[in-house]
Amino acid sequence: MTAALLWPKRPRFCRTGAMLLLLGAAGACAGPPRLAAVPAAITERAQPLGIPNSRFWADTGGSAMVREAKAALAREWVANPHDALAPASYLGISGGSDNGAFGAGLLVGWTEAATRPEFKLVAESVRGP
Repeated sequence: MTAALLWPKRPRFCRTGAMLLLLGAAGACAGPPRLAAVPAAITERAQPLGIPNSRFWADTGGSAMVREAKAALAREWVANPHDALAPASYLGISGGSDNGAFGAGLLVGWTEAATRPEFKLVAESVRGP
């Protein structure tokens, strides 16, 4: 028995669509190439997303973080001079090992539940090299 008898004739667009679906599914297995990490020599100067004063080191940048916090508070008062400032939410999270995966899952679930606040500050704790 030939394949033509077993496989009913389908319109050409069905075969083309099936082929495109198969190629798309196979292509989904490949991800974009990972970008190079920030060189170690300039790690402390790196600005995530190009945002200045968004990263501070607890052992060396404490005074700069306090200055930035005071400047941010002053900007809030200027933007909202007659009303009390809104309550603020802060998040401290571990970014390493299995705890990092747990924290990421927690944030995803919290977001999907639509009960996660918008955080004013997020602090990450990383231990080790």
